[in-house]
Amino acid sequence: MTAAIGIRRAMCRIRFVLGMAALGIPAFAAAQPEGLRPPTDDCDTMAWNGYFSAWEASAPADAQLWIDRFNYDFNRSRRAEIVLRGAGDTFRVAGESSERLILTDSTGAETGTIGRRVVFDERLFARAIADIDRGIALHPDRLDMYLGRAAAFAYAERYGRMTDALCALVARAEANGGRWLAPDGRTVEYVEPKQLIAGYLQDYVNRLFETASSSDGDAAGESLGRLARCEVEYCPESVVALNNLGAWHYGAGRIDEALDCFVRASAVDPSDGTMLYNIGYLYLQRGDKESARTWWRRLLDSPDVDERRRAEELLREVDGKTAVQ
Repeated sequence: MTAAIGIRRAMCRIRFVLGMAALGIPAFAAAQPEGLRPPTDDCDTMAWNGYFSAWEASAPADAQLWIDRFNYDFNRSRRAEIVLRGAGDTFRVAGESSERLILTDSTGAETGTIGRRVVFDERLFARAIADIDRGIALHPDRLDMYLGRAAAFAYAERYGRMTDALCALVARAEANGGRWLAPDGRTVEYVEPKQLIAGYLQDYVNRLFETASSSDGDAAGESLGRLARCEVEYCPESVVALNNLGAWHYGAGRIDEALDCFVRASAVDPSDGTMLYNIGYLYLQRGDKESARTWWRRLLDSPDVDERRRAEELLREVDGKTAVQ
């Protein structure tokens, strides 16, 4: 969020399981029933429909059936379009890549750009989501299915529905106590609340931070706030969740609410330098230099040399020698 300049956010990379790429196209290993083999031609829809129908007739509750149907329909729903823009036109539409080929004239002056955009066939996209929903209904403790569903919405830049999917995942984690079923259908794997937030959800949060703005009615910003609140309600002891919520409040100009989140996070982990920095920064924003000094002095005890050096700079700056950025 552009308004959150100054606040430091802890950046955690999401860790997907079962071969899924972070925020990319969901991918699962195929495991068809004995005697069934997938068609070799991806474009032969009649053959694929027959294949899935035969699979469903023999094993309608097979988790892999609904995963493979999801993958097949999701991939069919996507198509690429070329986007031609004039010189200086930096407007971006949903699905458009930030990478563009720059066109120039004989003098080397830019005349335009050529880019690429991914668009979706809504009927097929809806079918893919219905596929994975069916799989989740049959196997409500498969974490990979929840993540695949959320990743599809993220890829399509449908952040409201992505947040719905992630909040449903969190609700299920509350219900099953963090015990998720592995792909073998037998092994139960425990994911504790802090790990779920920091290890599995954080890339989605980071995507929303990158996309959101502080303007009223911004869909990504609203989704960010909803997801951050969901995380904190699920795990009030998560420093990552409290930091996310605090940064969201700060981006919207709610200094007191942001400060409350960062102080709560620091109580959970007093050694977290990011929280100490943020608390001091917000006190300085409120004009309370002494409180800023108090919190930043705690950074002098950090085992990190760079953090101690930064603390010394901050304490000099708060005394008016230079401005804190």
